[in-house]
Parts: sequence; structure tokens; C-alpha cells
Amino acid sequence: SLGKHAFKQDEKQSKMSEALQGECVAVLKHKNASDVPPISGDCAAGSEEERAYVADNKHATLTKETAPRGSGFFALWRCGKGHVWTATIANRSDGSGCSRCSRY
Repeated sequence: SLGKHAFKQDEKQSKMSEALQGECVAVLKHKNASDVPPISGDCAAGSEEERAYVADNKHATLTKETAPRGSGFFALWRCGKGHVWTATIANRSDGSGCSRCSRY
């Protein structure tokens, strides 16, 4: 069973997929949902609201290119339709997606 545990550890440490990196706006400094400030679901890419949110909440060292796929840190995400939301990197890596798109 040690081999299985080692695989899980490797998977947890490997980087996010390119597809997830493409949807990741920024890795946030928060690990607790209660610490993650709300952001408008329709916040425009590159808008003042988005820039201010990222500036106030981004992680000091982790980026979308360096954050492990199993990370418990939250990130700001934007789907292909432009919807914005926050979720942990681990949840996104496990397959969760845009909650607004999944309702349609």
C-alpha cells in the first residue's frame, strides 16, 4: 500500500493541467472559505474590480504555474463564458467546474 500512497503524494504535488492553468486568474492566499472575500460573478477580465481583488488576495509565492494540483489554497477562476468564481485548486483538479455553467 506504500506504492499507492506514494502515487497519491506525487499526484498531489504535480502541477495543475494546462486547461486549469488557462482558467486560473490567480492563486489566492486563503485556505479557509470564510476568509475568501466575495467577487462579482460577472467581473470583467482585466477590470479594476478584478485587478483590485487579485492585488488584495493573491498568494505571495504560488502562481498558477507553480501551485500543486492538490493544493488546498483557493484560486480565482474564469471559465470560457467569462463567469468568475473561487474554489480550491484541489477541487478544480478533481473535476469541479463553473457552478453557473453546470446549472444550464
